[in-house]
Formats: sequence, C-alpha cells, structure tokens
Amino acid sequence: MNNPKTEIDSWLIEDLDPIQEVTTWSANFSADRQIVIRQLGPYIKIFLRPKKFIKRFYHSVFPLPIKELTLIEDIYLYDGFCHLNATVNLRFQASFEYAENNIEHLSHINTHISNTYQPLITEKIQQQLLNLEDPDWVKTGLEKTEKAITLSINEMLVLIGIQAQTSCTLLASFDEFPDVRINKSNLYHSVLRKNFKISEQHREELFRQAQVTEQQALDHKK
Repeated sequence: MNNPKTEIDSWLIEDLDPIQEVTTWSANFSADRQIVIRQLGPYIKIFLRPKKFIKRFYHSVFPLPIKELTLIEDIYLYDGFCHLNATVNLRFQASFEYAENNIEHLSHINTHISNTYQPLITEKIQQQLLNLEDPDWVKTGLEKTEKAITLSINEMLVLIGIQAQTSCTLLASFDEFPDVRINKSNLYHSVLRKNFKISEQHREELFRQAQVTEQQALDHKK
C-alpha cells in the first residue's frame, strides 16, 4: 500500500515544468572579508582589509563572517485541515557598506543582523504562506511559493546591504481524509469543500451579527 504522505509530496511537485528557467541567486560571499578601522587622534578611516595588510597599533580589525540561520514557520489552513511547514535556510554576510554604516555593531555584526531583521524575514514567510489560502496550489504545486519566499528575503536583505542566499522547503500535510484510497482529485476537492465550509460559516456568522445589531437598534428605538 502506498504511503499517502509520499503520494501528496509527489503530487505537489509533479506539475512543475521541467523546461522552466531556473533563476540562480548569486550572493558573492567572501569568506575572508574583514573591515579595518584606522584611527589616529580624531582622524578615522574605514576600509576593507587588503591582501598584503600589516596591522599597526592604530588599526582595529573586525571580521565579517558568513552566518547560517534556519527558520521554521508553520501555518494551518482551512480550519486546521491543512498544515504547512516552511523551513528556510539562510546564509548571509554584511557588505562593506553595511558594516561602515553600523560601526557600533562591528564586534557582533551577525547577532545585530539576526535580531534586527529576523522578525521582518518571518513576516515575509507568513505573507507568502497566507497566499496559499487559495486552494489552487494543491494542483499546481508549492515550488512557486518556495521561490517567492526565497526571492523576497534575498531582495529585502540586499537592498539594505546584506548579501544573502536563501533556500526554502515547504511541506504540506492534511487531516480528515475519508477511508478511501486518496488520489489527487479527491485531495483537491476535499480542500475545496473545506474552504467552502469555512467561508459559509463565516458568512453565517456575519449574518447573525448583523441581525443582532439590527435587533439592538430596534430595541433602542422602543
């Protein structure tokens, strides 16, 4: 007997166009990147450490290492019928321009970046996951959303001077399957039915609230 979860995973990627152009994001990392501050009295100069650099007493050297970060976000759709898990692996490195503008954080530059921008990255992920409330992705797959998440994070970071390379993996699981052999059509229609049921319940609740408000207004006039 086939594993339903394995079948679901294959369904969510089988519709991808093998000829579709693959966009590769180049981060241009530099493993030995370091920033140097030269200070003589009131005079300060900041520059990247050159290859044949000799450190003097008036030099302070700060490495700008490549940092790896893993973020995991979850969301439940269709009243808990579908659980989506997003695993985002991020590698980033401060550019010279970013380091120059954040001198006070040079000794802990990566911690500063993580603390400052992780909430914004999480928000980007959640925004893309919420777009999956439209059940069409069950038929077209999750790759477009994975690419959208990675691109939105990379673009956000590069605009503020942080070089980044992101990968994203989305996994979906479903509950409440009928006791029949699952197939792709059944899965898609199950999601549609669940989505319709939730929308119908929402409309009924809005109608009920409107009736209560109308009745309260009538009672107030008496």
